[in-house]
Amino acid sequence: MPTVRSLFLVGMMGSGKTTVGRRIAEDRGLRFVDLDERLELIFGKAIADIVREGEPRFRRLERAVLQHFLTDPGFELAGPWVVATGGGIVTDPENVRDMQRVGTVVYLDVDIDELARRVGDDPARPLLAGDASAVRTLARIFAERRDAYEKAGQAIDGNGDPGEVARRVVEVWTPSHTP
Repeated sequence: MPTVRSLFLVGMMGSGKTTVGRRIAEDRGLRFVDLDERLELIFGKAIADIVREGEPRFRRLERAVLQHFLTDPGFELAGPWVVATGGGIVTDPENVRDMQRVGTVVYLDVDIDELARRVGDDPARPLLAGDASAVRTLARIFAERRDAYEKAGQAIDGNGDPGEVARRVVEVWTPSHTP
């Protein structure tokens, strides 16, 4: 039996990981999970509240949720999965290795101005809190993560219509089988 290759979407906040991921899963009849939503469910707190407790703590919890998901027997049995990750998951090289081991990692590359338009001053985006310029903050975060995103997986232009972005992603990802 061939190995199931799940799809992991990585990229900056506002890059469309959840929107595009849901669309791909729905169009192809696959299971979808948003790791940030799963983290909130498991810990009973909003991401913003967890990040306010400290980003290092949040990254540890994020790692634990990824590990829990990947080691759940249902992961392989129900796969392939389409997985939307948190924007900073690539900052831990072990996370990247684990995702690459079981799937294809696709980086949704979106222009900073477009990211700022999409996320604006959303209070649910704690890394943007307290800065007068979302563009400046997003540019700083992107500069810190750029290499990690590019090393994590295939870069896809994430600008534009989510349906078109989903089509571009599917062109570089083919699971071993679909239900």
